[in-house]
Amino acid sequence: MSVNINGSEASGSGDERKIGLDALPADMLGTIEVLKTLTADQDLNSIGGTVNVKTISAFDRGKTSAKIKVQDSYSDLRGEHSPKISFDATQFLFDKTVGIGFAVSHEERKTQVDEDRHHSTGEMKFLTQDADVDPNLTAEEKKPSLLQDLRY
Repeated sequence: MSVNINGSEASGSGDERKIGLDALPADMLGTIEVLKTLTADQDLNSIGGTVNVKTISAFDRGKTSAKIKVQDSYSDLRGEHSPKISFDATQFLFDKTVGIGFAVSHEERKTQVDEDRHHSTGEMKFLTQDADVDPNLTAEEKKPSLLQDLRY
């Protein structure tokens, strides 16, 4: 699988080829193209398919534009709001020979993690056949067995 950003191959950091798409701000995304097969115009690195992430562009929108988005989510458990505001725009310059696109966003995400753990203080104990076993026990009673005093 090959990942491209605006048609240029993206590279991962470190020894692995993984690309962290979660690092791309959602407000900067224009379109995402998924190509499942290799075509003649693609690199051989994309034999497993290609994902091409296209950022916002004045040329794709075809005009100068601006968008403001205000969001809010409320958590009943936490009792708090998590606001988000974002602004993206495209602008043509020099008689539409140069186009720019940009996005700015701010989010105050308030989360709460409720975790419930249960720890057992009882140990699993096994009865084994050794010198301490009562000599009056039958052969069936001398077989290893799990004691029934497990605690939760």
